[in-house]
Amino acid sequence: MKADREKVFPRELVDAGLKFQCSDSQASVEADRLKILNAISTEPVDAMLHGIIASYYLRNALLAGDNHYMYAIRQGLLRKLHLNLGQASSGAVDTRDTWDLVLSHLDPQTLEELQISASAVVMPVPERVVEFSFLVKLEFDYCIGLSSLPNNLGGLCNLTLLNFNTARVS
Repeated sequence: MKADREKVFPRELVDAGLKFQCSDSQASVEADRLKILNAISTEPVDAMLHGIIASYYLRNALLAGDNHYMYAIRQGLLRKLHLNLGQASSGAVDTRDTWDLVLSHLDPQTLEELQISASAVVMPVPERVVEFSFLVKLEFDYCIGLSSLPNNLGGLCNLTLLNFNTARVS
């Protein structure tokens, strides 16, 4: 399971990834390096990479109560996020506050795919979800405690997939 693999991933490597800067890269020919750097705008690329790296370690960071990864996620303007909340026995990360914290750091103008997995908390899907007007995919995997959907979910006019894989809405 993905959550089990992430548990043992060294945080030091994640932190090193968050410090990576494209402008510090190397090439065998300096002129090639400069062409590449000029072809891409390094600041947005760095932020995007940092956001993606932080998103992969997000569950562990939430378990540890470490919110500095949220800044990288916000700056990364993520297009996709798979938030695996894991099992309740592994820590108190599966809460309404966690959902709100993560959603508040995502950019509603860039997020296109949101997948939330393994949530057991009995609660409604946060109303904030409807702010993500560019969502194309919204999935709830193994979310057994969903109590309701937002009233204005129909306002997500770009949504082409709403999936409740083994999820229940009571």
